[in-house]
Amino acid sequence: MLRGGGVAHGPHPRDFSTGLPKKVYDLAWRTALSYRYRRGQLIIVNDNITFPQEVSPHWLTEVFEKNQWGKYFGRSLIITEVKKERLFKAVAQIGQHARVLDREDVDVKDLLETGRLIVEKTALDRMLFRHSRDLKTRPARA
Repeated sequence: MLRGGGVAHGPHPRDFSTGLPKKVYDLAWRTALSYRYRRGQLIIVNDNITFPQEVSPHWLTEVFEKNQWGKYFGRSLIITEVKKERLFKAVAQIGQHARVLDREDVDVKDLLETGRLIVEKTALDRMLFRHSRDLKTRPARA
């Protein structure tokens, strides 16, 4: 027993949020990727994005500017299949031009925030496969 009595209907943590149904979430993923593809902002690269051993921020900035992937063109999001330490460190040096995420960390909002999507082929295939559960036929591979 509590001294002085207990509170019959005391305060409770309030959380009225609801999760989206999986079908709606999967549709949002496919719509975001389709939107980027139709606008020419989806760039699919081979599975092995590599840079030279010692990458200078100036060199990497030039690469992004020459390909129109830099901050003046709306930044870029690079999506890899697995986390690659050298790539993450190199792009962290020029954070104003790009972001790097591995496939597991990408959300629908991330697909729409930046100007361009640079995606590894395997990562795109797995994202499409994962977010096509509600379709009767699976999408074609990238």
